[in-house]
Amino acid sequence: MDSGSGCSINRKRKRKAVGYGRDLKSYFTQRSSSTPSTHGSGVGLEALEREVVVLQTHVESTDVVAVPMPVEGQAGCGVNSSREQTQDKDASDQGIITEFNPEHVICDPGLRIPIDQFGPHIRDEVRRAFKQKCLTQPSCHNFPKGWDKRSFQKDWFKQYNWLEYSLEKGRAYCFYCYLFRNGKDDDKFGYEAFTRIGFKQWKNSYLILRKHEGGPDSAHNRARIAYVDFDKEEANIKKKLCNMKKMRK
Repeated sequence: MDSGSGCSINRKRKRKAVGYGRDLKSYFTQRSSSTPSTHGSGVGLEALEREVVVLQTHVESTDVVAVPMPVEGQAGCGVNSSREQTQDKDASDQGIITEFNPEHVICDPGLRIPIDQFGPHIRDEVRRAFKQKCLTQPSCHNFPKGWDKRSFQKDWFKQYNWLEYSLEKGRAYCFYCYLFRNGKDDDKFGYEAFTRIGFKQWKNSYLILRKHEGGPDSAHNRARIAYVDFDKEEANIKKKLCNMKKMRK
């Protein structure tokens, strides 16, 4: 069949559909005027008009040309990159740091950026950088005394290997909890005191420091285990790289 006869058939179908719709419309108009509807006078007419639209759409669908979807590698197909850019923008809007910067690795624990402000994809890199700098334990510092004549004691660094001291804030912090403590444990004892605010109650330190450590399943010990596992993983990676270099030689 040639294109001329095909177009002629389509036009005939459209005229037939429109004519059929007009006949039905006039029929229901006459019927609605003689028999009132319990749902309102325009309901039957509206239903008919919807039926005509559906019928016309069905007839006209023979002329619709399918639009091909973009394939990967063609122009206008940067969906994944656009999604990643949107995620990075959303993270930036929420104050999340999405790119690693060595200047963010601050030695003084009282001035550090909270670990959960770093994006999950760079968090291990941040932890690695902090681990290389080691803990901030200024044992030679002359620790100031408070109103009760008490002060931080340098011997605590030997007793608690996780303990840090901020020269800027004059407060103590926990290195393990800063790096690995889960935010869901915020309601547990000492999270804010040893990661964000800092601890300064020197009078009760012998009780509070032990309570912060807690038992084997405490939030602090879970953070400590995570730190040890992270350290072992780093050591294994370095060992594998060293073995590969030896094999190449």
